[in-house]
Amino acid sequence: MFKFASAYGLARFHRCKFYLDEPYMKILNATFTINITFLNILKSEYLTLSGIGYRDNTACHYSQKLMLPNSIRYLELTGYWQAYRYFINYTDELRQQFTFRPNIIQTIAPFILQELKGRILCQPTCIHQNQSNIKLENIETTVKNQLDLKNKLRELPFTLVGIHWRRGDMMRPNKQAYGHTVSSFIYLQKAMNYFLEKYTNVLFIVTSDEKNYCKNIFSNNSKVIITPNKFTGEQDLAMLTVCQHTIVTSGTFGWFAAYLAGGDILYDKLSPAKNSGLERDCPPSQYYPPEFIPMRR
Repeated sequence: MFKFASAYGLARFHRCKFYLDEPYMKILNATFTINITFLNILKSEYLTLSGIGYRDNTACHYSQKLMLPNSIRYLELTGYWQAYRYFINYTDELRQQFTFRPNIIQTIAPFILQELKGRILCQPTCIHQNQSNIKLENIETTVKNQLDLKNKLRELPFTLVGIHWRRGDMMRPNKQAYGHTVSSFIYLQKAMNYFLEKYTNVLFIVTSDEKNYCKNIFSNNSKVIITPNKFTGEQDLAMLTVCQHTIVTSGTFGWFAAYLAGGDILYDKLSPAKNSGLERDCPPSQYYPPEFIPMRR
């Protein structure tokens, strides 16, 4: 997603064409309603090009030279390209490109809408407010697409905050030696309190690569909803995207969930580890946009 966003941003900035290799396009199109026909060139045209410059960006470094007029003619991107400044001016367009396909939205909608309906009806917990203006029949209607689900959620008396708690692979010794970190429960509590103090009727939608661990940690917290174990990564990402705000731990999954959702975004200031190889390769100032708010553990 970062590579697509950076290539899209560079193409739009330089007013040039954009070719996305078929395997990448197939992967993205399976999840999102990607439409780059106004930028795209055909493979037959791409194969006739010569003198293509290869630019490898293994992490998050931003090159101002690439944004100079006529700085590139042909450029092929390799690596990660995780520097937000290549595409930040095209955020609205990228959110449109990264709209989830209706079939994915229609698989997550019943879960979240029934969870919220249960809380409205005091099963098992209840919100303390006048419920007379809540139209429960709207919850039970079929959801057509991502915008439809977001609109339904905004009509309900909840503030939804998405959390992606990356653990799993980040706990491997080689990952930690490089500078990857696992955000602590203390950080999450502090970030959650930020939203509880700022908004009303806050609910936290938790996704993770270790959901059973999360269920144990949050077992007594009625404000937490953990997505089902059967949800795929695409479904979890879609669930986070329709939330109003986001708490980011580590990894690009949570970053993009926050970027697409908008709203208030908190991130763990201690990720990556200080003076690590990851911090050198991926400086936070080039990875996190200004609207991402740092929070210490």
